[in-house]
Amino acid sequence: MATGSERPSTIPDILDKGHRELRDLGNDQPGISLPKDSMRKLGLLDEDGVETEQEVLLVTYRDGRVVIDLQTE
Repeated sequence: MATGSERPSTIPDILDKGHRELRDLGNDQPGISLPKDSMRKLGLLDEDGVETEQEVLLVTYRDGRVVIDLQTE
């Protein structure tokens, strides 16, 4: 018996999901840039730029939303 409180699955709404290097996000069209002050506070940006090994989980949804899961150590 369905009560109507169950949320529909969003899996079909996902167009793309995968890990990307943080420094490569700005190279796409359109690119994604994160605030420099926030990046510095997280320890991800210094005078040499962004660490090359830092990755994010990037999920693109059919409705145009893009979610970036940034996990720092």
